[in-house]
Amino acid sequence: MKDRYIIAVLAVFLQIAVLVGCSGRESNSIEIASVNGEKILASDFDLAKAQYESKNMLDAELLDGLIKERIVLQYGEKIEDIITEEDVEKKLQALKAEQNGNIFYQKAMKEYGSEEAIKIALKNRLIYNFVKDDLMNQFLSVLRIDEDKLYFRAEEFAEQYDIDRLDNKEREDYLETVFMQYRDSLTNELFDLYFQVWLNEQFRNSDIKYVSDIEPLSTCKRIQLRGDSVLIDQEEDTLRNITFTEAQEVYGNFLYIPNEMEQYDSIEILGYHNVREQIKVLRIDYIDEKQKMPISISLIVSPDLEMGEEKVISENSGVNIVEYNIAQIGVKYSICSSLEVETIEEVLDRIIPYVLQ
Repeated sequence: MKDRYIIAVLAVFLQIAVLVGCSGRESNSIEIASVNGEKILASDFDLAKAQYESKNMLDAELLDGLIKERIVLQYGEKIEDIITEEDVEKKLQALKAEQNGNIFYQKAMKEYGSEEAIKIALKNRLIYNFVKDDLMNQFLSVLRIDEDKLYFRAEEFAEQYDIDRLDNKEREDYLETVFMQYRDSLTNELFDLYFQVWLNEQFRNSDIKYVSDIEPLSTCKRIQLRGDSVLIDQEEDTLRNITFTEAQEVYGNFLYIPNEMEQYDSIEILGYHNVREQIKVLRIDYIDEKQKMPISISLIVSPDLEMGEEKVISENSGVNIVEYNIAQIGVKYSICSSLEVETIEEVLDRIIPYVLQ
């Protein structure tokens, strides 16, 4: 619809959550972009910018979020009758509920200008959530978590604390709680990447037109390791030394890093983490305990990551290199060593806590 204003409330760092609406105001109807022929107006952008003034988000980030949310809504609207008027009315009545003191309804009226605009916002939110739930179901159908690795991780975490005073039942309950937290954390982080990769694919397959001087963001990044640095589209950043505990906490959803590894000879751990752009880079160098040969393991995570073939095996000056590229979530693993290819593949497989089928 020509005059529909959809306002995206973006989660920080562009992990799009959703509260969408219709401003019902004609204050600024200048077109700044279009998505498959549907306009995004300056008034959409102004409202989003006002809501996120304290987040210091770039104009390009806000516009990118508005475009991607519009893509999700268009995708959802192709599914017939997923949201009924009754669904919307229930949400509206909940917004008016006495236990809320009508505060949220009054705030929404101030924000969107009319009850009809609020209902459009609520319907858009329901559509968005439906699409995301549907994608989560698709993701869970292909995700296989190695629960043994997560239980080992939970037990190693528990070893840091005095749990000997607990009886067997209390100890089991505690370990189960830690395990569930690790499983939920892994599932949620991987799904967020899956969702962002899906959005990028939909973005590239959509007809996007920009009608403003806001520079669009790239949906594809070339990220490489070079020595102790990471190159992101040829811009160089230095990897920093991180503690063993930080490596486990920040990168543990992608690599199971057992406590015993901290005792490996000559172990060095370098990392890079850009929360805003959802980029994680890790490199672990150590000497293999059995064969006394150096091994280097690296991890690159980004939903915008330029991906290669699913599995790549190569050799450089006597060093074997194995790469796994998991395009569905934008994750790249690499291991290098003079050890046999089969040996280093086994090393890498032992520390990846999941499989996408």
